[in-house]
Order: sequence, then C-alpha cells, then structure tokens
Amino acid sequence: MPNALGWLVRALVERGELDAAEEALRESPFGEELPNMLTFTNLLHAHGQLLVAQGKTREGLELFLEVRRRIEPLGPDNVNAVGSGF
Repeated sequence: MPNALGWLVRALVERGELDAAEEALRESPFGEELPNMLTFTNLLHAHGQLLVAQGKTREGLELFLEVRRRIEPLGPDNVNAVGSGF
C-alpha cells in the first residue's frame, strides 16, 4: 500500500493538485516517520516531490537525500527502487 500511495501522490503533484496530494499523505495510516524499509522509499520520494512543488525545496531535498541513504546500501542496480531513479 505505501507504494500505491506514493504513485498517487506523484500523479497528483504532476497534475498540479498539491492540496489533494498533501491530503492523501495526511490521511495515510503511515504517520510522519516512515519505516526504513524499501517499500516506503517511493512514498518518501513522492513526499519530497510534493514539498519541492510547494516551494519547500530544502525539505524536499532532505527527503531525497534520505531516500538515497536508504537505497544506497542496495547497490547501484537498485536506484530505480524509487520508481523514477536518480
């Protein structure tokens, strides 16, 4: 389910529906701190995209760096674990 929510947030951001994307995140059952599990990296990255789209560039970049930190130990073949890669 976190991966599906990540794709929903990405789609809403790309459509310019930032309020709807924020609401989807807010209403999710996952809370503020996402577990350090591969299944949550897409959602974390999507949240970063939303923050950047909202003009919160620093916060968004911090999430992107956290995603990178989480997937880096998996090796270079896994950078696409986030969906869009780096």
